[in-house]
Amino acid sequence: MSILSICIPTYNRVSYLKNCLDCITIQLDKNPDLKGKIEVVVSDNASDDGTKELAENYVQKYSQNIKYFRNPENIGGDKNIVNSVLKATGKYCWYLGDDDFIQNGALKFVTNFLEKNDVSLITTGFYSVVDLEKCQKEDEKIKSQKIIFCNSAEEFWKKGYIQGTFSILIFKKDLWLKFDTENYLKFWVYYEPILKLMAFPNAKLAHINYPLVHIGQDYRWNQGGNGIFVATNFKKVLDRLEGNGYSKKF
Repeated sequence: MSILSICIPTYNRVSYLKNCLDCITIQLDKNPDLKGKIEVVVSDNASDDGTKELAENYVQKYSQNIKYFRNPENIGGDKNIVNSVLKATGKYCWYLGDDDFIQNGALKFVTNFLEKNDVSLITTGFYSVVDLEKCQKEDEKIKSQKIIFCNSAEEFWKKGYIQGTFSILIFKKDLWLKFDTENYLKFWVYYEPILKLMAFPNAKLAHINYPLVHIGQDYRWNQGGNGIFVATNFKKVLDRLEGNGYSKKF
């Protein structure tokens, strides 16, 4: 079993996905020891833009590390996110948007940390604009970064360590499986289980206060009023936390 599964749900963004996978494989190529520690799970929501052919090429070259699953039909973004985690076999899972890129040097740092520490959730800082050239160049500063630990979900939130950014979340899969991924608010299935996981008894939370991922700028999910829908439903997400380890005051 891998220590870390990188879970990439995707749909019709073949050019982004190529860059996303390149930023991972460049690290595997430079650090062969990572090949026994990392699994990449690509869950394709029935793309028709060449994603299948691209992914299969990567699987052929990196058969030990990259797994490709294709849904026979588009099951929606939320279910595809869940599917990417269910297909993973690693002890920990890292959500990664297909238009987001992991900084070179981050995978070695994160896997080294996970091998030495038993935590429930890790979050990381991020670059808000993608710089592909910078991303693919190894960042030596990552090696010296300190980890901030916290045992309180409410404190973790108040300090800003758990923003709702998809690709900053690394979590223990067996804990994630304890929470409901069937009854969720639309677009929030990736986040609700994480918030509940944070408040799980004796959960150990960690934050890397340094950018390990470049966040993409494709806002297709915002079309058709979805951005307003997401924003107004966030209050409902918070309301649903009471009784799941969070105080009414919080």
